[in-house]
Amino acid sequence: MRILIQDLLAFSRLNSGSHTIESTNLRALAIEVIADFAEVAEVKQAMFITDKLGYAPVIVVQFYQVLHHLIDNALKFYSPDRPLLITIKSQFLKGNKTGMPTLLSDQTYCHITFTDTGIGFDPQYSEKIIDIFQRLQIQAQ
Repeated sequence: MRILIQDLLAFSRLNSGSHTIESTNLRALAIEVIADFAEVAEVKQAMFITDKLGYAPVIVVQFYQVLHHLIDNALKFYSPDRPLLITIKSQFLKGNKTGMPTLLSDQTYCHITFTDTGIGFDPQYSEKIIDIFQRLQIQAQ
């Protein structure tokens, strides 16, 4: 949990002003990040599903780092009792379909989902994690 929070805070400190937003093939970028973890993923017999990723406007360096941290955490905090499956997918949704009231209802957003079969986190920390994501969103604006 501590590592996840530290990684999220490190991400929030990135200076996005010097990077440009580019339409990016998210699947190709995810495969590139996954390749960074090839040895660890093989040892842990991790499986990845990335077939539902398309193009989206992102700051490539930052998105790469986000994926890197998420995959790293999934590989670190896995349960040896079950197969490790990491799924990354995206879809375009109107703001009112995302369940996030802070988004503009008629604006289209790329909703990216990252799931894994790892150990998860204790529900008592869910409010702290949500608070960090809300601060990240505010700082990004």
